[in-house]
Amino acid sequence: MSIQFIPQINYTREYEKFKLFDANRPLSAIHVEHISQHKDFVENFPTCPIIVNEQFYIIDGQHRFEAAKSLDCGIFYIIQPNGRV
Repeated sequence: MSIQFIPQINYTREYEKFKLFDANRPLSAIHVEHISQHKDFVENFPTCPIIVNEQFYIIDGQHRFEAAKSLDCGIFYIIQPNGRV
């Protein structure tokens, strides 16, 4: 019998703990601005958290991370064990 990973959504305002993978696509300032200006972003962010590995490298959601950081609204995230890009 295998144990399945059950994700837990975490929250922090410690932006400095997160890191970007060099292999990820480049950040688009226009995309970050578009996300941060969306009227429902802050309200919906908890239901679409970023995904990080155990070292807090962002696997998915670097644009959402930057948008949340620019709005100073905190970061919702899931730690994916052994997560890689």
